[in-house]
Amino acid sequence: MLPLDAWTLPHLFWLVPLLFALHNAEEAPRMATWARRVSPRFLPSITAFQFAVAVALLTLLVLLLTLAAARALPLRLGVLLMAGMQAMIFVNALTHVGSALWYRGYTPGLATAVLLTVPFSLYLFHRLLASPHLSGTGLGVALAIAPLLMVALTRSALHVGAVVERRWHTPA
Repeated sequence: MLPLDAWTLPHLFWLVPLLFALHNAEEAPRMATWARRVSPRFLPSITAFQFAVAVALLTLLVLLLTLAAARALPLRLGVLLMAGMQAMIFVNALTHVGSALWYRGYTPGLATAVLLTVPFSLYLFHRLLASPHLSGTGLGVALAIAPLLMVALTRSALHVGAVVERRWHTPA
């Protein structure tokens, strides 16, 4: 039995924003430089500031959705929301692993993706599936749409980051 097995689902949900923030803290300082060097087609001309704003927004969004799932929503809706969020975070972690294999080296965020996000995702999915609130089909749907939602949210957050950066550096 793992120590986390004694935690209720709402308590377990709080690890999602914590681990996501740790992952973003590893990823943010180096992502813009790495993207310009190896992947300009996928992340064209992002700046460190823009990326920092984007991951801060995404982390805040995950925190607010976790608050809703853990405290305000009925447990069934909370489980579905957390399954969807963790599916996006899991897919993001897999992209770090895939990028590391593709580029044959470290990618920003790889350590936390491998050591924290992937194992925790698998554990959380197991716990959610063990509850009466999520079916294998429901998790499959979440995992199937996660890449599309992840790209849409990431692109939107990067756009907001670019707008904030333009305004931040524009004289009043």
